[in-house]
This record gives sequence, structure tokens and C-alpha cells, in this order.
Amino acid sequence: MIDDTIQKLREKYQKKIEIQFIQPSSENTASILVVDKKLSLSVEIKDDTQQISNDLAIGLATYSNSKSIVLSYTSMFEGFWREDEIYEKLKESRTQLNLTRFLLPE
Repeated sequence: MIDDTIQKLREKYQKKIEIQFIQPSSENTASILVVDKKLSLSVEIKDDTQQISNDLAIGLATYSNSKSIVLSYTSMFEGFWREDEIYEKLKESRTQLNLTRFLLPE
């Protein structure tokens, strides 16, 4: 359900919106939305795997326009974003190393 909504947003706003996925973990039970470093929405995810209505799939939700709260979420999110980019570069490097090893004459 969330994936469908994100895809619709990407199609509608194309280059005006930037959406970053962070590698999910089994402990991750929340989604966080930060808008222009001014607003935040944190939503507890109960069960997004079932085809049920959104009001049954989510739990507690918190909206904030408090600068300190929004900047805290922004800081956390940017840290996760950088970490995810590093993991992607690491995967690419491993792939390149494996290809290089395969192509080198023995």
C-alpha cells in the first residue's frame, strides 16, 4: 500500500519530490515523512502486507511542525540516507572486484 502511494507521488511530481528508501529491518515499524525540513509525520506500521484499509494498517501517528522535532527527524533520516548510499557503493565495489577477478588472466 505504501509502495503504491509512493509510486503515484513519484509519477505525479517527478522531479519536484525526492523519495529515499532506507533498507528495512525487522525492527522497523514506523515510516517517517519530512517535508522541506519544516513538517514531519511519523506513522507506526502495524501490518502493511495485507490488503486492508489504511486505518487498519497503521497505528499511532504523530505530526509536528516544531522546528526541533522536525530537525531531529531530518538529522536521523540524513544519517540513514548516507549509510544506505555507502552500502550501495560497497555492493558496487564488490561486484566490480568480482568482475575484475574473473577477467584477469591467471
